[in-house]
Amino acid sequence: MRSSFTSTGRIIYGNFPERQQGTNANPSGSTAQRLLLRYTQLIDAAWEETTLISYANIWSKLRSFLSQTMNTQLTLPLDVTMLGCFIAYLDSINLSRATILNYMSAIAMPHRLLNMTDPTKSFLISRALNGL
Repeated sequence: MRSSFTSTGRIIYGNFPERQQGTNANPSGSTAQRLLLRYTQLIDAAWEETTLISYANIWSKLRSFLSQTMNTQLTLPLDVTMLGCFIAYLDSINLSRATILNYMSAIAMPHRLLNMTDPTKSFLISRALNGL
């Protein structure tokens, strides 16, 4: 049986387990367990595997930036100031505005999946993005 490691975990931690087919991935479990598993499968199916891989790469870059440049570890929700510094870093290495916006989509997704405040939608971040 696959764990309940959904798209969020796959993106943040780079774990890409095989998707299971069908709705009875755990026929021996309780009805609630089967429904929870199916719910996570539906969420996972909402994104193409290439998108999840791209998002995982972005999260890997964010983790490296936080660790190496900001001397801190990744925690959710992501601090708005840390995100702002990451945007400044991305701009400093000459990534295009479109690429940086793609990074923001990747960063927003796990926050939304976990019903956390999305730091990419903060006023200060939107101002920084408009300044690119």
